[in-house]
Amino acid sequence: PYTGAADGITESTDDYMRLHFVDGISNGPFEGFYDEQRTIPKWTVNNVDGKWEGDYLCFYENSAIEFRAGTRNGKLHGLRECFREDGSLWHTHRYKKGTEHGMRTTYYSGTGAVSQKQMFRNDKPNGAYRNYNRSGKITGKSRYKDGHVVRSRKIQ
Repeated sequence: PYTGAADGITESTDDYMRLHFVDGISNGPFEGFYDEQRTIPKWTVNNVDGKWEGDYLCFYENSAIEFRAGTRNGKLHGLRECFREDGSLWHTHRYKKGTEHGMRTTYYSGTGAVSQKQMFRNDKPNGAYRNYNRSGKITGKSRYKDGHVVRSRKIQ
């Protein structure tokens, strides 16, 4: 069985990649790159026995973090934070065993004030949704069930 690094190109996204093996099983960093020389990182995640485990990081070409997410047993799990190219926080999500589950919060650019909050269950909006103006006042409320709006109102 092979032990060492292997370079290739991902089929789904055509990213240049590098995968590490121990005794024929992917273990260690699994990395994607913008360039063929593999000097500009695009994403990285750790593999343990062939499955993602730990932080999954994705980068813009300027090397700023695009998002940071937790993984467990090969799936997104825990907090996912997404950032704008200038480094400001754009939105946060919660994942449970690969599906969005919990609060998603979106932030205004420049101020960092909350613009939206929405509950998810099994990748679908489920529960309360709130929309806020830049000063923090609620401007809209909705309630979702299994991905469908069951109630909605705009607030003046």
